[in-house]
Amino acid sequence: MTRLQIEHEEICRNYRVHLKLPVFEISSGERQLGCWQAGTRSLRISEHLITSQPWGITLQVLKHEMAHQYCSEVLRSKSTVHGEDFKNACCRLGVLPEFRGFSLITDELLGQLDDHGKSGGAESKVLIKIEKLLALGESSNVHEAEAALQKASSLIEKYHLQQLTSADHSSYIVGVIEIGKKQIATYKRHICRILQDFFFVRVVLSRAYNPHVNTVQKTIELMGSRENVAIAEYCYFFLENRLAILWNDFSQRTKSSGRTQKNSYYLGVVLGFFQKLKDQNEQEKKKSSIEPQRNELLLVEDRRLDAFVQIHFPRMRKSSSGASRVDRDVYQKGMEAGRNLTMADGVADGGKLTRQLPR
Repeated sequence: MTRLQIEHEEICRNYRVHLKLPVFEISSGERQLGCWQAGTRSLRISEHLITSQPWGITLQVLKHEMAHQYCSEVLRSKSTVHGEDFKNACCRLGVLPEFRGFSLITDELLGQLDDHGKSGGAESKVLIKIEKLLALGESSNVHEAEAALQKASSLIEKYHLQQLTSADHSSYIVGVIEIGKKQIATYKRHICRILQDFFFVRVVLSRAYNPHVNTVQKTIELMGSRENVAIAEYCYFFLENRLAILWNDFSQRTKSSGRTQKNSYYLGVVLGFFQKLKDQNEQEKKKSSIEPQRNELLLVEDRRLDAFVQIHFPRMRKSSSGASRVDRDVYQKGMEAGRNLTMADGVADGGKLTRQLPR
């Protein structure tokens, strides 16, 4: 209950709206996940929703009901329940499009939203093709793995350009990677840099309440098209899986141990892989004949995506992390491993293409 009050106040502060704190009620119902009652000034949220869904989903339901509160208490709306006033209120409060058009948010609705992202359309086929290319490196043929990675990178960029020119390209989602800790390690921050620089997504280091442990924990939020977010999530989990395997092998061979050496090796691998992707990207640009078109389209895309990020994080601010201790020798060994890394390596070892419901 207290956390919902905090979130209500935070949403009002972030979006600069003035709403009085309602009477919060945690309901036992499993069908209706949220409800605003103007007569009693009560805002009801389902306990089932809180315990069964990521906290970001609870926040979207809360924002949806706050939009109803905004209509009744600020706009004094006389229009239909989900008329123009409600749409304007949703925009004002940053309610994601998926959560705006329903009079009753239910488990079935959340399931439909999830299924929509798993449709078997052309986008999913491209995604499967990219995943297969990244998985090609399961063979011991290093040159085959390198060729597959380059082909996958090229397909990702070409597909992204096709998205930008399509008539229905206007929808973005938010994918949330839950860290499960109160701090984000330095190497994870550099993975985020890779995702933003090479995978056509915006990355924001944020935080979310975890009701199961009653604490606020760090999250990594990816914003972009559904397909680009899915590919970026794949890359994140690939790197996390592969880092653990590479470190285990390196520590056994060199008898290295301890947090500083482990973090140094992880950081070296990530930065080595970053340099590899950067070099490949520059080579592809030299060969490309569509550079002017690419730059123009990406500029338009940047503006659209920046506007979406601004809606989701209206008061975002930059922050820097403190310096961490680095073992230079171990770091250099990690750099070498990162330069030899192919994304396909992670697939056979448990890497997976994942997606989560939008926050």
